[in-house]
Amino acid sequence: KVHVKVVYCGVGPVSSTDVHLAATTGAKLIAFNLRPPAPDIDAQLRESNVELLQHRVIYHLLDEVNSVINAAESGAAGQSGSTVEEVIGSATVLQVFPLLLSRKEVGKVAGCRVEDGVLQVTPSVVYRVIRDGEVVYEGPCSSLRQQKNDVSSVSKSNECGVVLDEGRFGGYKAGDM
Repeated sequence: KVHVKVVYCGVGPVSSTDVHLAATTGAKLIAFNLRPPAPDIDAQLRESNVELLQHRVIYHLLDEVNSVINAAESGAAGQSGSTVEEVIGSATVLQVFPLLLSRKEVGKVAGCRVEDGVLQVTPSVVYRVIRDGEVVYEGPCSSLRQQKNDVSSVSKSNECGVVLDEGRFGGYKAGDM
């Protein structure tokens, strides 16, 4: 399954900053109803190996975006541009607690039970909070705690506290996965 992530959205002609951001993140640039890019921007696109999808008819642009998504979905694992995801664990939110710093609430902690596999705190692991089949959060885990102790992993059937995105994500509800 392919997930589309919008890195940046703006108006006006394609700029050097747009090309640099796309090259850094491995993204494609999508432009609608614009003139062809300036010669220096065109050269930067070629040097950075950034693909520009540009059309003046919205239906043609949408068709090309759909083609790119379909090509990514049908691409074999290990091919350039494809990503393989592996679920290493899942947990259920049992209760939500305030995240306190100097007696002041600065976020939320999800009290969870690990249902399968293992939860880990590593930069390469992406956490998803799923509610009613919809992803409501996707990003890093800042902290796992058991019995008020920071831990690097929690295995199946154990309970723990999970802090996502330094406590900035607080939209947990009991029953979330």
